[in-house]
Amino acid sequence: MNMFTVAIEKNRTHMIKLAYQNGYTAKETVRASQHLDKLLNLVGHSPTWKHLNEDHERHEKTDSYHII
Repeated sequence: MNMFTVAIEKNRTHMIKLAYQNGYTAKETVRASQHLDKLLNLVGHSPTWKHLNEDHERHEKTDSYHII
């Protein structure tokens, strides 16, 4: 697991905890959600992350042809 994946998972878990404690529309929850969005956008624009996603998508497409 790389550092981006760990950071995303920690922030996602924190946001979910806030949502359960304070509600989905609470300021703290919305702020945590926005922070997670920024992190996901940052990672999504990373060349390494894009490369990994492309490899995963290519793998999924080739696997779909082997269904019997």
